Amino acid sequence: MTAGGVADEVASTWPAVADDELREGVHGLFTEVVRSGGAVGWECPPRRAAIDAWLDSTLMAVRSGDGGLVVLGDPAAPLAMGTWRRADRAVHRHVAELSKVMSHPSARGRGLGRTVTTALLEALPPAGVEIATLATRGNNAVAMALYGSLGFREYGRIPGGILAQEVRYDDVRFVLALT
Repeated sequence: MTAGGVADEVASTWPAVADDELREGVHGLFTEVVRSGGAVGWECPPRRAAIDAWLDSTLMAVRSGDGGLVVLGDPAAPLAMGTWRRADRAVHRHVAELSKVMSHPSARGRGLGRTVTTALLEALPPAGVEIATLATRGNNAVAMALYGSLGFREYGRIPGGILAQEVRYDDVRFVLALT
């Protein structure tokens, strides 16, 4: 059991295809995370079509063995989720980027971010991935502390590399060797 809740008791799924229930659930999660100021790639809550396109691309990578999507909780109303995707250049096929690690605003503080990130990291070695990378917005101290506690180290920072609603944030990059 986690200090803040019951993250280890939340069911996880690794979908390879999306039915309408999952599509609606993922769209709802993105919407609520963006509304609460979450840095997941959209400044305003995304339209369903944008999330469907993102989900289709993500699941295509899943089916080809080049990605993964983990969803915590009911897929129709996820509490948290995250993805990994293998680098597309031949010389970097042993590297994957974790992204879209998020939890519903009503479920924060329950250790779900740690649960998602740990699940993603555990999925990488069987897929032949040896190095994990990720990025976060420079004002996200909670995420940076989480990633540091999991062994990630900062390897770079692009000052002002993220522009969201006319405010600039550092784009902070992290790396973890899995072998």
